Amino acid sequence: MTIFKSFELKDGETLDLNLDLDILKLLQGTNNQLIDFTDPANLSTYNPENDALSALLMGNLETALELE
Repeated sequence: MTIFKSFELKDGETLDLNLDLDILKLLQGTNNQLIDFTDPANLSTYNPENDALSALLMGNLETALELE
């Protein structure tokens, strides 16, 4: 993910990054339908067999996460 807003880090100072996450955008599957979490295949992403779900969520993260 690339952040296209500029900010400056200064020694000894704190920096707040305000991130907004649109959950509906994150959980949209194909045809703008929400991912069906009643399907056991959609309950985990750590299993290599679920790489399609992992790829979908990571792809959606790019549009669902915004830096304010």
